[in-house]
Amino acid sequence: MPLIKDKYKSRGSDIRSKFIVRTENRAIENPTPIGMSTDQIREVETKKYRENPINASQVSIKPQATKDSPIYSALGSANVSALNAAKLIITLKSGFILNDIIINNTSSSSNLVSLAWSSGDQEDASITASGGLITSSNNNAITFFSATFTPEASVSLWEIVSNTFKNVNKDVYIYALTSASGNVNITYNISNG
Repeated sequence: MPLIKDKYKSRGSDIRSKFIVRTENRAIENPTPIGMSTDQIREVETKKYRENPINASQVSIKPQATKDSPIYSALGSANVSALNAAKLIITLKSGFILNDIIINNTSSSSNLVSLAWSSGDQEDASITASGGLITSSNNNAITFFSATFTPEASVSLWEIVSNTFKNVNKDVYIYALTSASGNVNITYNISNG
């Protein structure tokens, strides 16, 4: 039976592999702060990085709700029943999100329903409409949705509004117009993100 040689015995007391090279002791260079968790250490390092003027242009911080700032969410509704009259149904404040609008034609006849938005001063706003569509406005109202609803028809506009009216940078006002007299119920959801 052949003898098995011990490859480390012939090297003497230095039994460490020749491939391991350590120039400095990293544990001594960056000592672990006593009394801080790993998450706290990461937060301190992140804060130092963000405060460095060289890195400031690379960092974009989106304000997020913390446990101290509650998330605001509101559900509202409006009835639009006047023919060709623009009714202000939603006032979306700067920084808020319009999550959804649900339109329900509760009248017994078909109705063209249009939604328009505007921003800026609305104190003397005037919108002229015909057939449920804007013909002129002094507040630059822009139609972003228009459709004909059969009796008892409804639709959700979350695909349109949740991306369009997300974290708006100024106050936005949304108006509703109808082409026929009768009840159109509009329900909406707003949150601060």
